[in-house]
Amino acid sequence: GGSNLVDETATATITIKGKYARNGVRTPSFLLEIGALDIGQYVSISGATLNTLRLNFPMRNKVTGTMTFVGERGRQSAASLDASPNAASTRNFLSTSSNIGHLWEGGATLATGIMNLTLEVNGNVRIVGAVNSKPPVGVGFGWFEASGTMEAYFEDAVLLNKFIDHTA
Repeated sequence: GGSNLVDETATATITIKGKYARNGVRTPSFLLEIGALDIGQYVSISGATLNTLRLNFPMRNKVTGTMTFVGERGRQSAASLDASPNAASTRNFLSTSSNIGHLWEGGATLATGIMNLTLEVNGNVRIVGAVNSKPPVGVGFGWFEASGTMEAYFEDAVLLNKFIDHTA
């Protein structure tokens, strides 16, 4: 036998809300090259997948960050993969005092002064090994994690109460 689900009222309304980030739906990878230009030696890493990203937004300063990659295979060479690489950028850096337009909270511009922000994402990427292969045979995905910090001026209790009340 089966079961039949019946809506008991003709005017029932069901609302389902959710937010999530799915890790591993699309698997972009890169070919990275590290060059020791003074001795003419290069290492290329294929299948490099972004694992972690950390961005720092200190007040009146440069936006800085770091990235880590997990790669499938590394190869040494005495020649670069790119015989004529692009010249280094001469553009200015991103500044938190002139390149950040607005910070929004709850659909409105945040009125509280912010001293520092950090953002961290972690894909928990791992190498996939095999008995018959020295280098990894692929990259596996773990749980996606996002976190951050904010240092704000204590001007009033508005942000403090939102934090205490777990306001989204």
